[in-house]
Amino acid sequence: MKKIIIYMLTFLFALSFGLLYAQEGMVEEPAYISYLSGSVDVDLTPDNNIDDFEVAELDMEIYAGSIIRTGQDALCEITMPDESTIKISSGSVFQVEKVSISKKTGKTLQRFNLLFGKLKAKVQKLTTTDSEFEIVSGTTLAGVRGTVYGVFYDGLKSNVLVFEGSVNLESVTAAFQPVTLTSGQMSFVPKDGVPEPVMDIPEDVLQDWESEFKKFVEEPVKKVEEVKEEVKEEVAKKEVAEKGKSVLEEFLRLNAYVGTVTIGDQVYARWIFTPEVHFGKFGMGLYLPAIFTPDDGIFGKDWQNKDEWDFDGWRDGFQDFIIKFYYVSWGEPGDPVYAKAGSIDNFFLGHGFIVDNYSNMIYFPDKITVGMQLNIDAGRAGFETMVADFSRFADFSWLGLFGGRVFAR
Repeated sequence: MKKIIIYMLTFLFALSFGLLYAQEGMVEEPAYISYLSGSVDVDLTPDNNIDDFEVAELDMEIYAGSIIRTGQDALCEITMPDESTIKISSGSVFQVEKVSISKKTGKTLQRFNLLFGKLKAKVQKLTTTDSEFEIVSGTTLAGVRGTVYGVFYDGLKSNVLVFEGSVNLESVTAAFQPVTLTSGQMSFVPKDGVPEPVMDIPEDVLQDWESEFKKFVEEPVKKVEEVKEEVKEEVAKKEVAEKGKSVLEEFLRLNAYVGTVTIGDQVYARWIFTPEVHFGKFGMGLYLPAIFTPDDGIFGKDWQNKDEWDFDGWRDGFQDFIIKFYYVSWGEPGDPVYAKAGSIDNFFLGHGFIVDNYSNMIYFPDKITVGMQLNIDAGRAGFETMVADFSRFADFSWLGLFGGRVFAR
């Protein structure tokens, strides 16, 4: 009998809650894309499979469950039924979880999830005390009642900045007590952690955010058809330029330097040849220096750098051989297979989070180092490796700066 009474009370409670919700007239309303620039795609399906993404279009309606991805240098803005806006920066992944509104009371329930990247929200003043506008990033929830604020999430921590009004930071896992940020303040919240102390937004950080989102004003809004036409024009121009190249110019480029260098009290002539050859994905550049006295001439035997050309023994010969290669490469960064060995002036590892624009050519050509980079991208997984200098591999003294990472998508 007690169980029956409990079941009946539970049923009545659920029924009353359903009737209350129905009385409020909460209905799902779509947001829509109000600004587009660059490569943006959306997945409007509830299962969110990789192959469901399609090219975004201006004025496209975005319903709950949809995901928006912005490519490199791409921008997207979505506008809500209450005219609140969210500007999504480049390299971001964003999901609309819920957008519903009561036509009767004006109550709004809006919730979004920043899966990765950066956004800036401008929230209209909520008309009822029980309305909600929330953005989740990792385990952090930022709720507001009419404000302008930004969220950056890199997969490890959330950075919330308030430009106008106030924001309440909460934890979706109840890991910490709510924290309030007011205008001009910011805080970092590690995933599954607690917020760092609230601080004023540094001036340089504020300028970076203003510069980032100023692009939405300066850059023109373009429809997909306009973007496609621009791409066609660029391709046509490139084809015309390629046809103008000679066959020899397409495969061979020859650079040379002729000058003098003073070593000790002696003035030497220095000739350097750096031919570059390209065949499809394969590329190769050579570094062929000759330092000699003017009296001896380039065909003389007593060069100042003769030790680079004597190939004396297998260890010295190995070094003399590989330092003649300025670089050898296969493919381009971002290809399924990219490899480069030699003098490299732009090592990247982990999208710049691990190694960012490192060069092994700081003392080139006085000191020649031979580095290597190998990237394999199989789509769902891959790895990246880099070694700054392995020219002394035979002496087992090559372990200078080296690194690598594996990844899965």
